[in-house]
Amino acid sequence: EKPVAMFFDNSAQELHHLMLYIKNAHENQNIPYEKMAISLTDSEEFLPYIKKELEKYAIPYTVRIGKSMGKYLSGRLFTAIQDCYKNNFSFSTIQNLLTNESLFWKYPELNQELINFGIKNNCFCSFEEEGKPQYPFIKAFDHLGYESQEEKYYRSLQKNITELCESKSFKD
Repeated sequence: EKPVAMFFDNSAQELHHLMLYIKNAHENQNIPYEKMAISLTDSEEFLPYIKKELEKYAIPYTVRIGKSMGKYLSGRLFTAIQDCYKNNFSFSTIQNLLTNESLFWKYPELNQELINFGIKNNCFCSFEEEGKPQYPFIKAFDHLGYESQEEKYYRSLQKNITELCESKSFKD
């Protein structure tokens, strides 16, 4: 069967249709209420309205809510990684990633050294030059004249984050 998409003029119409659909499934197809579920993308916003409609149509329900992975400190890793990539490894995104203390960093002292390097060398804003992204940390490292421990660490972070964000599959 091909999936069917239904469109509604507003959320009230959609909720009304959903309640009738649930009632029909229970009464005419003998599907127990406890075997049905409503999945919400934003439970904080929509749950009060759904509860009101369920009660209005006398549909018994229980609520089970889990937090999205991004609400947990360790889950913020993926958002921080994506932010670094999308914002050309700006200072603020690098700092946000490296100061996430819920992660077990192999070399936590390097995190602070890289942040200190960024502050000392004004690596605050990424920019574009002739349509190409310019990375403030790279520019600052180029002025050193030698490859520092912080530079090796930064380049490794940038390489790994770029490969992760540009991968086409989970396996990649």
